[in-house]
Amino acid sequence: MAMSDETMMWDEVADIGALLHELDDEAFDTPSLCDGWAVRDVLGHMGLGHTTPMGAMLARIGRYSFNVTRASFTEAPDRLIMEGSRPPRR
Repeated sequence: MAMSDETMMWDEVADIGALLHELDDEAFDTPSLCDGWAVRDVLGHMGLGHTTPMGAMLARIGRYSFNVTRASFTEAPDRLIMEGSRPPRR
């Protein structure tokens, strides 16, 4: 039986979570392949996308004139702080 898209997504989230437990602060601060973003910035962006309903996401991005990069750098740190993680560097 084929897995549902939702099951595959949450399996992927679990795999990423397991990998993250192996990283230290230096690894989180490493520049990512996304220009100007560290690994922790990308993770904040990904976490926000997996946990925010589409309507709420559109409202959040709309506050930044639908500039996803600006919204991510502003909203993702707030999300990480609420979940007890360090905010991304800026």
